[in-house]
Amino acid sequence: MTPNRSPAWKWVVCGLLLFATLLLYMDRQTLAQTSPALTRDLDLNKAQYGRLEFAFGMAFAAGALLFGAVVDRVPVRWLYPFALIGWSLAGCATAFGPAIGERLLPIIADTSQPPDPFWQQFAVLNPTQSELPAAEQWRRIAHFLGFLLCRTVLGVFEAGHWPCALVTTQRILTRQELPLGNSILQSGASIGAIVTPFVVLACRVQQPGHWPYPFLIVGLVGLLWVVPWLLLVRSRDLPRPISLPPEAAPPPVHVGGFVRKLIVCLVVVVAINITWQYFRAWNVLFLSEYHGYPEEFIQWFSAGYYVAADVGCLGVGLLVRVLTRRGWDVHNARLLSFGLCSLLTLAGLAVAVLPANWMLLGTMLVVAAGSLGLFPTYYALSQDLSRQHQGKLSGLFGCAAWVSSAVMQEYVGKYIEATKQYTLAIQLAAVAPLVALVVLWLVWPKVKSVTT
Repeated sequence: MTPNRSPAWKWVVCGLLLFATLLLYMDRQTLAQTSPALTRDLDLNKAQYGRLEFAFGMAFAAGALLFGAVVDRVPVRWLYPFALIGWSLAGCATAFGPAIGERLLPIIADTSQPPDPFWQQFAVLNPTQSELPAAEQWRRIAHFLGFLLCRTVLGVFEAGHWPCALVTTQRILTRQELPLGNSILQSGASIGAIVTPFVVLACRVQQPGHWPYPFLIVGLVGLLWVVPWLLLVRSRDLPRPISLPPEAAPPPVHVGGFVRKLIVCLVVVVAINITWQYFRAWNVLFLSEYHGYPEEFIQWFSAGYYVAADVGCLGVGLLVRVLTRRGWDVHNARLLSFGLCSLLTLAGLAVAVLPANWMLLGTMLVVAAGSLGLFPTYYALSQDLSRQHQGKLSGLFGCAAWVSSAVMQEYVGKYIEATKQYTLAIQLAAVAPLVALVVLWLVWPKVKSVTT
């Protein structure tokens, strides 16, 4: 416990971390929620949309390594707002993505000539667009390039959130409190995704030319977060690991056990991110273009989807908290919660084949609860590895998660553009957490842990 702070203070800080996660997901989810308008107004196709997600993911992976290496050395009190200001400004810039691309493209390409094959494959991707006039091709390339640049910068800075947030919870909470603290932190993802559709609805993006407004509003709101953070948290509140109380430390483990835990965490983070990121990025287009639901209905349903996700996330933290208070071993309680959530995501197998009706929508809500409920357990597992190097480990895991999910998004975009089908991608996303559960159960060292 941080000296000279009330017991409630650490939970207030967790609430502030929740708000940071909320802002992060609003900046990220705005692209998905406006995707029908973007494909309509800017002529983006599925392969281009997948490439935007790919660029964001690869940038996030690089940023995770960068911030992960820095957060163990630089005071989190200053690094955290730096990252948040960076991604908020990048979110604002996305509203001007086409204009940015139009100014940048003449600097790096000869736009007086028709686009060569490099530029055509880089941005146009649709063979029929190669028959358009050269000026129109360059215009579309410029618009895509501007978006690509803004989403890349957004990914780099957003990657700073998780190392900073996990170091913060690790330093202010005991081991027993971590699952609930991480649930509060992670629940901001679903709350942000709940709020985003209402912002999109209020901006009336179904009208031509209105798509930039959500990006601008969300980015500007994000800048306000810095004020309460600097007022609430002091550098002495986040002491270096050497000064942490012994009751917060995980049980010691030998080198072989550490390697096994490292492998498990890598498998788990890759699997659960593939599941969550697939549904986050493609649900709107799946409902809109594959099942024909109207845009306004989809925005309302998206809010409900992330309410269900939030229930699953907070429910996991509360379940582990209750079980450990009743004498359960901490790891066994985590394993049970992860297993339950993995079973919920398997409902995605039904989502892949159900027709457009209430059963489809209800099953998607079940998947939402399970897919986000996986994350608090993963965070707690990763925080058991090391206190001195939590930032580096968070960066490593973040890099692995985002490289894999970015590659997934690239291939999914091409697959859907070519086949007009979502079935195989949904099925793979639904099964991935079950693979992680098996690895966690079999490989994690069988050492009885303490419950405090």
